[in-house]
Amino acid sequence: MKFKAYKTIALASTMIFTTMFNYSYAGLVTFDSGDLYVSANQSGSAIYDISSGGDFTNAVKFADGGGLHNRNLGQMTWSQDLSQMYTTNYSGGSIFSVNPDGTSQLYANVSSPVGIATTKDNRILVLSYPSTVYDITDANNITTFATIPGSSRNMKVLPSGEILVASSNGTVFDIQNGTAVQYAKINGISSSYLGDIDYDNQGNLFVTGGFGSAHNIFDITGGGIFDTSDIFATIINPSNSGSAFGLAINQITNQMLLAPLSTNYILDITAGGNIDASLQVNKFAYNMPITTDMAIDFVPYIESQKVPEPSTLAIFALGVIGLTSRRFRKQS
Repeated sequence: MKFKAYKTIALASTMIFTTMFNYSYAGLVTFDSGDLYVSANQSGSAIYDISSGGDFTNAVKFADGGGLHNRNLGQMTWSQDLSQMYTTNYSGGSIFSVNPDGTSQLYANVSSPVGIATTKDNRILVLSYPSTVYDITDANNITTFATIPGSSRNMKVLPSGEILVASSNGTVFDIQNGTAVQYAKINGISSSYLGDIDYDNQGNLFVTGGFGSAHNIFDITGGGIFDTSDIFATIINPSNSGSAFGLAINQITNQMLLAPLSTNYILDITAGGNIDASLQVNKFAYNMPITTDMAIDFVPYIESQKVPEPSTLAIFALGVIGLTSRRFRKQS
């Protein structure tokens, strides 16, 4: 089953619903949908809230994802109710859970964890580098979920249920059924180690390049075989190696942000094309007290949650949303 496009109207409804209600269960403190976090690579184990963008010279860290000597934090994911963030700690061999107030605690131990994802049925999957995916939903009963050919990094769960993993040899695998099935493969690229995957609310799917000279972000919508004609954006004039690694897309606004490898800035690549990393105008966040890897993630938007009894205004707004949705379906 290939990637299914989101209807924009459905996500617009979600945005209005989220705005009118505090999207949380009664008494449950949660992370805010749409907030943006980045975690440190080779700079201690700090996690920063960079939702506001701008100059982070004097930034205060939001949380720790491990001890001071456990560096190389990786991808982040959230529980379905947004009450917990989970982040991998590669060199610490651990996964930490983080609370909305920034306090954190050890959740599980897995050798060399990198990518992490929450599935649609609320399982937590983590990729132990280079090739084993574990189910750590029950930290006391960790089981093997899938094995992937080659070396792999980040994961992404699509709305249609596929669980995609960015891997070496220019390959993206789908492990939804517990086996690695080729979803997409990119040919003709000099450096074919892929890094991070994300999608927008139009159903477009993107994957970043990897080490060395891989400064590209590819559009791999629909899966299959891709080549240089499918490049969405290319990073030019990066500092350090600047390979295109961490990717985050806001599923409401479709803003696309990229964390180039071993840099202290985040680029806005929403426009696509050649993105000049030396230009300040292209930097969403800069002067961060960390170097980046593939650890930049938006807090997701929740499709539905129980909420307190709505006010009259809220009921009216929901009625308008429903009417708009019905009209949209009739016209589709």
